[in-house]
Amino acid sequence: MTTPKSPLELAALATSAVPGMRVSALRPPSYSDELSSVTGIEDAAGNRWIVTCPHEEVSGPAL
Repeated sequence: MTTPKSPLELAALATSAVPGMRVSALRPPSYSDELSSVTGIEDAAGNRWIVTCPHEEVSGPAL
């Protein structure tokens, strides 16, 4: 099992996964449970996104 990701780590993952993504703010929800870490972000255009990162490869399909 990997360690839970912080909201800032999830925002960094989003910027590397989506070309041109510029995160301007963190937004709710923000939590970690036994399956995944989740946070909300807002991009420079004002769009809101939910970023989810599973803690294990096997938990990915459960999301």
